Amino acid sequence: MIIFTEISSLSIHMAGAWSISPKFENTMLVLVSSLFTPRVALMEMCLGDLEKIENGDEGLSVFPSSPPLHTSSLNTELKMKEPSNPKKKGSVQEQPLVFHSKVKSSGYTSSPRRVMFSPKTNVQKKSPPKKSKNVSSLHTDYPAEDAAPTIPCTDLSLVNNQVLCLQHSGDGKQILCGLEDNSVLIYKSRLTGKPKIFIGHDKPVRSVSWSLSRQYWLSASEDLSLRMWTRCSSEPAIVMGDGMFSKPIRGAQFYYLDKFVLLGSGPSLHLYLYNVDVTSDDIKRYHRRSVFKLATRLKTSSTEITAMSAINDFLSYIILVCGSDRSIQVVDMNRGGVASTMAEAHSRSIHCITQNKGSRFCTQTSDSYNLFLTSAITDGLKLWDLRTMRCVRRYDSHVIRCHPCFSSISPCGRFIATGSEDNCVFSISAHPSLPLISLSDLLSVP
Repeated sequence: MIIFTEISSLSIHMAGAWSISPKFENTMLVLVSSLFTPRVALMEMCLGDLEKIENGDEGLSVFPSSPPLHTSSLNTELKMKEPSNPKKKGSVQEQPLVFHSKVKSSGYTSSPRRVMFSPKTNVQKKSPPKKSKNVSSLHTDYPAEDAAPTIPCTDLSLVNNQVLCLQHSGDGKQILCGLEDNSVLIYKSRLTGKPKIFIGHDKPVRSVSWSLSRQYWLSASEDLSLRMWTRCSSEPAIVMGDGMFSKPIRGAQFYYLDKFVLLGSGPSLHLYLYNVDVTSDDIKRYHRRSVFKLATRLKTSSTEITAMSAINDFLSYIILVCGSDRSIQVVDMNRGGVASTMAEAHSRSIHCITQNKGSRFCTQTSDSYNLFLTSAITDGLKLWDLRTMRCVRRYDSHVIRCHPCFSSISPCGRFIATGSEDNCVFSISAHPSLPLISLSDLLSVP
């Protein structure tokens, strides 16, 4: 049985009679008349699409339906080089005479001891510190049934500086920020205390991303370089630059459960394998032991990539790419090609694309992960369904005329937040029956 519910132009709601033509070049014509109104509709059906429906093919999805192919670039592994002079078993190793980093002095320069032992009689027991009750502490469980937040808790302003990009960590305890002064900051979620500062870029940082393990993070800058940072050092473990990219990096993130580093530069997607070595050598401290290798490079049909997104929380073959030709391309990394293209998705080039990636602290239906948002200047915000590659909802309540405003989907998938040029943040419910909430006077600049 076929139900034509997705045909919006069909004016017949209840069929009275119908007639089906014989098969001609893999197509059939269906003539349908209305039961109560004097209307007739003629439809053309492709038998190839009917076979897909019969076989259960529901289109594209972020969830893989089969294991990766043997020729897929996702199966690529990084082979580490073995040491050139391996140690032989049973041989005498060269060892220092003193096996400690510090040698205790003999004490011949100090004065002799006069008091050998004096017991402590006034020892006081230290009481454990009392835990202060902080009202603004983080929730232990995700509030899945609560309403969207409307009251600002903390306000932090940076003097003579601008935050260009930010991202919460997976557990929601830290915020990673890329600034206009070429630095990267890590704040606590409550924005208390001094942030951790990481310096190394020569131009403003346009993209930041956490790893799934929260042990590494990426920063991409206008200086045509990408850096990977670790918690063990204030210096980057991996630096990708020195003429590797001819155009700015529009987006960079971890991909495929932290196995790869994915970035978009110019018209191409770059997929890198990496291995982080945090061991240090005092003699060769400036020699980086971490390595990276290009796994594959995939060129899209657009002149330049303006935005990209992929899911890292679980295995997924799909990467969404927005181009300067106003198109949305669905890239299948398993097969190494473009699976689908939506031409002229917006009237302007898309500057922001956001997927519903969910969270490990709350659950959603499997169909919800196929939803994603796109935003373009003067064209508002659109919600798309990956399975049908159609726009299912449009939001035009916020102001976006000149400056790019970014959007985000809540971990529970129930709310959408987007910026606006009128110094407001709009909280939109994904359910159409709930009202829109405007959070005004939160931003000092658009």
